[in-house]
Amino acid sequence: MNWKEAIQPVKPDDIVGQPGISYDLGFWEHTGKLPDSHLLFVGPPGTGKTSTARLIARMMLHGGTESINYQETNGSDDRGIDFVRDVFKNAMRSKPIGDDQKKIMVIDEADGLTSSAQDAMRQLMEDYKGNCLVILTANEQNKIRNAIQSRCKIYHFQRVLPQIGAGRLWDILDTFGHPCKEVWEPHLERFVQLHDGDMRACINHLGGIPYGPDTINPDSLLESIKHLESVVTLDADDIHEILNGQWRRLRRHLHQSLRDGTSLRSTMNSLYDGLHDYHEDAFFDAMVAYGDVMTEFHEWPGNAYSFCDYMVARIRKEVTENE
Repeated sequence: MNWKEAIQPVKPDDIVGQPGISYDLGFWEHTGKLPDSHLLFVGPPGTGKTSTARLIARMMLHGGTESINYQETNGSDDRGIDFVRDVFKNAMRSKPIGDDQKKIMVIDEADGLTSSAQDAMRQLMEDYKGNCLVILTANEQNKIRNAIQSRCKIYHFQRVLPQIGAGRLWDILDTFGHPCKEVWEPHLERFVQLHDGDMRACINHLGGIPYGPDTINPDSLLESIKHLESVVTLDADDIHEILNGQWRRLRRHLHQSLRDGTSLRSTMNSLYDGLHDYHEDAFFDAMVAYGDVMTEFHEWPGNAYSFCDYMVARIRKEVTENE
């Protein structure tokens, strides 16, 4: 078994830390019936929203995510009215091919869809729900129009607790023959904690450089944890130095956090946590910039590193202009 196969959820129990949907997943699997309404999964990144949507497809479609009746798109990329007219409308109106009950369309990061796109989708979701099950994922529920929400059953995904996340990571590592769960478990709990309950970031980190699933051992994991602790955490003293001119240091810190497998959202949260504990006037100037930049999170056209650079530049501008 390779790493990609090991991390792929294949049964409801593989979705951890989300009791709200666990029961329904088991029911759908047992009965073989699809949900009666469209679904909206809301919560922080890395908590299993997209994995759950794909698991439903694997349970319900004969070809799973390879089925001709399955379609997945990203609402931050295909976000405008043209997507609804050219792709979504065709998917909703056409009937499933073969023996599948319905088609399944997953729209990831649906909170990136424009208001006009969402307005155009709502009636299609109502008129053709017999043909296609729509599963939306979103980080921020308030960016999904009420008319869309009313047509969906909503599940709230939470950040995974360290103990629960550690159990899932151990299950994955166990498939590669790693012994001694008692040795691994305390390290894995800390690992999940440092990634702020973002299981996707944890799994990507474990399977990445400088080690892979076949060579990782408790010592290498502990070394990685120590490195994460030095990179991810920004305390009040760090913020004091940064807001007094160490802007390149902040940029290096944010970039290193991304290189270590931390998601952009978690990296931004760590920056806020450090700012929150800083009790001088520059905090308020920094938060003006932080708030302005974060409103552009879903619309940012560049990559995660350029977003971090933009954040540093805006905070620097706001703080230095008010000295």
